[in-house]
Amino acid sequence: MSDLPYDVFISYRRSDGSKTAHWLRRELQSFRAPRPLRQKFSRKLRVYLDVAFEKGTIDFYEHTIRPALLASRHLLVVATPDAVVRDNASQDWIKREIDEFCATSNASNLLLVRGAGAFDGPLPGDLSKRFANIEIVDLRDVSRFWFLNPLRASRIASEKVKLIAPIIGLDASDMPVLRREEERRQQSRIALTLGVLLGIFTAISTLTVFALNARSRATTALESSLSSTGSLILSLGRMADRTGAANEELSGLIGDACDVFDKLRLEANADPRARPLVVCYGQRARDHERLKELPQARELLEAAVSQSNAIHQRSQQPDDARSVISALGQLEGYLDRHGTAEEQKALSLREAGILDRLIADQPDETAFVEFRAFLAANAAEETGARQATTETIATLDRVADLSGRTADKDYRRAASLRIWQARLLVLAALYAKAKEIDEAASAERLQRAEASLAAAVGDAEAKPETKIDAAEAYAAFADVFDDFGRPADAERMKAAGISALAPVQGVRLSEQDRARAKTVSERLAGAGGNAGTRP
Repeated sequence: MSDLPYDVFISYRRSDGSKTAHWLRRELQSFRAPRPLRQKFSRKLRVYLDVAFEKGTIDFYEHTIRPALLASRHLLVVATPDAVVRDNASQDWIKREIDEFCATSNASNLLLVRGAGAFDGPLPGDLSKRFANIEIVDLRDVSRFWFLNPLRASRIASEKVKLIAPIIGLDASDMPVLRREEERRQQSRIALTLGVLLGIFTAISTLTVFALNARSRATTALESSLSSTGSLILSLGRMADRTGAANEELSGLIGDACDVFDKLRLEANADPRARPLVVCYGQRARDHERLKELPQARELLEAAVSQSNAIHQRSQQPDDARSVISALGQLEGYLDRHGTAEEQKALSLREAGILDRLIADQPDETAFVEFRAFLAANAAEETGARQATTETIATLDRVADLSGRTADKDYRRAASLRIWQARLLVLAALYAKAKEIDEAASAERLQRAEASLAAAVGDAEAKPETKIDAAEAYAAFADVFDDFGRPADAERMKAAGISALAPVQGVRLSEQDRARAKTVSERLAGAGGNAGTRP
């Protein structure tokens, strides 16, 4: 097979061919060759489908469509009535795509699908003249749940095999294996879908029965159904996390369950738990992002943050608080992919404010304190010592004290929290020196930081990666003592860092932690006190 970027380019008319074209892309991208055939074809199919809703122009065609077309091994044309009728011949993009492709060395790799209209109706791009005996694959009655109708499923599966076989280069002897695999996939889809639908229909049936009783009982049933559907969404979300975001069928089922969840939420007129709400908004946002509908995706992720935050303010439940953090994480990931540096910085400030409130409401959630410490350190490092304000230093002191108090309450996270306390105190001392603020207070910060690090290293519960964290903090600590003109203390911190790393020697570590340990060890053993990065 050639090394072209795309296996298939799908040519279609948006007005009446979009449904079939998008279905084809999902089916082709989710296809995996059966195990006996993987020596011949083992990877995922690469499919190009133009989903940018641009007005057809010469520049758009030349700069976007044509390069993808010429970089494709097969051209798959979706024949529909509108694909044939075109008043302006110069704007018949399907015909132009066919002409361009037929002029390449892959001209024989043209596949034809009937997506709408009469099976023997006119074909676009003069295909009936170009290829008198071209085979037409009939996919006129595809739908999301086509596999639930046995007769339709059998016919569509047979037609689909006609497309996949030439695309992956199979011969006639391989067809039985491919057909058996398609039958197996249908059975798996049916089992998964029926299981999900059974849960949804059970919730709806329960609602219907109880709605015939008194208003109070009907309300109770609605809330119970809402809770059951929310649990179903969470189960599907965990399944999607395990199988990967590319599982189109599972994504569709989550979307359907979320639709039911929304209707029940409106009918019950009650707050749901925040977690299923965040899963639904996240799934819908990913769908919009795949279609390059970025404003809609951003709007949904913002709604997930604001609504989960509002639910927690009313419920004060720890699970709802954790859902707010999950929603913020999804928005943060979106901005990492599509946002600006200013937007990311604004989100960090917003996260810090929300975390301060969540910590006040849920003082036992020590993971929130660690996250808050990370945000405080990250914001201070981005600001830098020269631009730091007294407010920056006060925030570092406050979060450091919070980390220390929390470490006294949670022995499992104590070592990690004490390391964060030390890092924040060292930063506060360094920035106070740069601003020439209260040298005595900075000396006290350094003493407290040293005591926190010693406690973290001596913690019997501390994991090897936490020991590496402590050694990194000692290395940064040594740099600060050099800045303070205290070389003896700097050497003492290096020695303490080397001692913290000693228990890690010979312990099985991840590749990332091994690399970290090596870097820190070299930094601590270095001749210069200013090597590496500041805390």
